[in-house]
Amino acid sequence: MQSKIILAIATLATLGIGAKAQDKSSEKDILTIYKGAHSYKEVSVAGKTTGVYVDDKQVAGGEIPHYDSLIQVMRTDVDQENRDLARSDEEEARDDAQGERDREQGQRDREQGQRDREQGQREREQAQRDREQDREQARRDREQGRLDREQGQRDREQGERDREQAARDRARMGEIIQFALDKKIVSDQAHLNGLVLTDSAFYVDGVKQPKDFQQTLKERYPDWAHYGVSYGDGCAAGVNIHIGGHDYCCQ
Repeated sequence: MQSKIILAIATLATLGIGAKAQDKSSEKDILTIYKGAHSYKEVSVAGKTTGVYVDDKQVAGGEIPHYDSLIQVMRTDVDQENRDLARSDEEEARDDAQGERDREQGQRDREQGQRDREQGQREREQAQRDREQDREQARRDREQGRLDREQGQRDREQGERDREQAARDRARMGEIIQFALDKKIVSDQAHLNGLVLTDSAFYVDGVKQPKDFQQTLKERYPDWAHYGVSYGDGCAAGVNIHIGGHDYCCQ
């Protein structure tokens, strides 16, 4: 919408989700906007306009058709708000799904830890048998078991750091994608096939973007710009982020 038309915030707060709410008993819808110094309100029942108010003064029934174009603008704004809310719900659902995958990974890590502990117990029992056969060999076995457990711990810690870094990278990439959406480079994420940010250029779907876009992102993410980052199709279950020689699969 042009900046001259502003959805009434007070009306949104009163009506609830999306600037439009139904009274279940009367099926009455009320839409209000401010345009310039005037306020306009449409009252409708079952999609049919039953009243129009200008600055809280009711318009005569015969004059209502003169406001059809304005009413259409009001309804279009509501439809857009509802679409935005739907997209927000979809993003929240994706975040919930990612959280569930993270929890499942945590469960697998705990199970692996239990298996590691059981393996350590078996190694100790084996060491005892070895001591009975050969004390020196048993000592070497115990030492190796300790080293293996320490390495296993380091591997698990590194795995956790890798997952945390991947989560941070997904969040940062989400910010860059939102930047592309805010700048109207693409209409929505579903139409984004790939982007590349380097120290000297910023491409979206193979098209080089204005220098000031690249400079803004370079200042926000200097390390990514320095090493180069790309985003696009590459994983069976999502998209691939390539950063400085490392690949991450975004679910």
